[in-house]
Amino acid sequence: MEAKPKTFLPKSVATLQIAGCLVTKNVKGDIRSAVHDKEMKKFLIKKYGWSESTFKDIDWISHAACLIRRPSVYVTAIMKLIHRWQPTNQKTACYSKDNKSDKCILCGSLETQHHYICCQEEYYKLARKNEWLGLKAKMKRWKVYDEIWFSMWIGMESWRNGRRDDHVELTEVDGRDDITMAIRSAYKKQSEIGWQHFHLGRLTTEWKRCMRLCYPDDDEKSDGRAAGCIRNLIENLWRMMLNVWKARNDAEHGTKLCHSARDIKIMHDIVDEIVYDKYQATACVEERWIFERSKEKRKQETVPKIATWLTLVSTIYVEPRNEIGENTNLGKRISTVLRRISIGSIFDE
Repeated sequence: MEAKPKTFLPKSVATLQIAGCLVTKNVKGDIRSAVHDKEMKKFLIKKYGWSESTFKDIDWISHAACLIRRPSVYVTAIMKLIHRWQPTNQKTACYSKDNKSDKCILCGSLETQHHYICCQEEYYKLARKNEWLGLKAKMKRWKVYDEIWFSMWIGMESWRNGRRDDHVELTEVDGRDDITMAIRSAYKKQSEIGWQHFHLGRLTTEWKRCMRLCYPDDDEKSDGRAAGCIRNLIENLWRMMLNVWKARNDAEHGTKLCHSARDIKIMHDIVDEIVYDKYQATACVEERWIFERSKEKRKQETVPKIATWLTLVSTIYVEPRNEIGENTNLGKRISTVLRRISIGSIFDE
């Protein structure tokens, strides 16, 4: 029986080489990278004031891996977050026709991009704290040392408070000097990149080395686990930002779970007008505390304090106090606005 002759495929009529490398797959992606990557790199370095070495320190591979094969709605939300396109009051006021305010509804300062990450209002502080504690629990499940999470927290807090710290004070981690030195190196590298980029997933590659040291030396899968931890960390940081942004929208616009801060301030003005004009003269000794501070001073207080004041007032004026019909249900009117707000869990924290 004769053997079948071997059939050789003809040589390719055309081949594509980019920078001396033969392109065999994903031709569109390789061409797009060759055309745009250099210009994009120059743009980012100039925009954020990075050096060439700082740009190379960023773990762009893990950053890009977190966006592969994700729903388009998710990718769109992340792109708005990363590239500072979220509809903050400063942004929407530029296109508003009704003189919309560009201030933060809680603190009254200009609401720039990512303002909700550095705003010092208690409402935002609690929202960020809960997200960070959730991240700490997840990192513990990944068997990552708490000192890594702690150094990340310290870095973010120093940025929020307007400080630039290139060093973090740590005791020796688990009796291992190599992990301590790796964390300090990662902290310094991240400070050079900028902690404002940390929440955006622009992490230094040194964090991956810290993750790698959390696993035994004889673990053959430690490299893959460390890379997986970094990808999970980036995705959780993005999710954290979106959750705090959702809390911001709850305060700004109100949802089924919570009335907006704007509604609280409007109700405060209504209550002030009724209480001060109608009830101040007839208030008994037990109710004098309501009028200790003037309307002007209380308007400058934070929304949580205003909400607490309204709640206390509503407990006093639930029953009809006089014959003026519009004032008889003052407490119920206040309670209608505040009934879905958990004062104990949000504002008294």
